Amino acid sequence: MFGRVVEIYGNERMGVFCEDGKQRVGRIRGKIKKRVWIRKGDLVIVSPWDWETPIPDKLGKCEITWR
Repeated sequence: MFGRVVEIYGNERMGVFCEDGKQRVGRIRGKIKKRVWIRKGDLVIVSPWDWETPIPDKLGKCEITWR
């Protein structure tokens, strides 16, 4: 799934607006943490956490797999 980085929170986390219309908190994978620099506005590939139970009024989580 594709997403666009809208905010950078720090500590390898950023706000991502995904193509399904949901905003999630994305975490940068350890494999690309030091190799690829991600900035606000970049298009990234994300994989949502399927094992997470959805809680109303809370952002979902995902893992940023590539820029």
